[in-house]
Amino acid sequence: MGWEPVNKPAVPNSSAAQKLQQKGSSSKVQQQGAAQKYNSREQLKSTTAGSSSKVQQQGAAQKYNSREQLKSTTAGSSSKVQQQGAAQKYNSREQLKSTTAGSSSKVQQQGAAQKYNSREQLKSTTAGSSSKVQQQGAAQKYNSSDLIKGAAQKYNSREQLKSTTAGSSSKVQQL
Repeated sequence: MGWEPVNKPAVPNSSAAQKLQQKGSSSKVQQQGAAQKYNSREQLKSTTAGSSSKVQQQGAAQKYNSREQLKSTTAGSSSKVQQQGAAQKYNSREQLKSTTAGSSSKVQQQGAAQKYNSREQLKSTTAGSSSKVQQQGAAQKYNSSDLIKGAAQKYNSREQLKSTTAGSSSKVQQL
């Protein structure tokens, strides 16, 4: 009366079964609940360069990174950065000091620097560019008056008659 049957079915140990779960199913469990939050924080620490560039464009990190980027930008990207905000004014003055011949020609076309640079350019222009400069403004009037003076033309025509070749002088003798 106080005894139990020997063939009693065994009750499975649920806690032991949980310990024996395969790694595949445990990975699914880790993505749920509090573990998901922890994993997302850890993932932020080990993101690759590609994904971190996206993260840096968000929130307060964007402001910090933009300042750091100003310090280490390459020549190509710095030219874009220099066109923004107050940095544009400072950089434009510094750029005037170290511009190459190609870029300085663009800078010289802006603002008050244009007047100063145009005067300096007149002093050191090459033969090719000076011919273009001479065709502008008062220089054009001066050059045109010297090049197309009537008296000089008459003088040169008389000198040319004195030094004609034999072929042309034979034609003159027939007149």
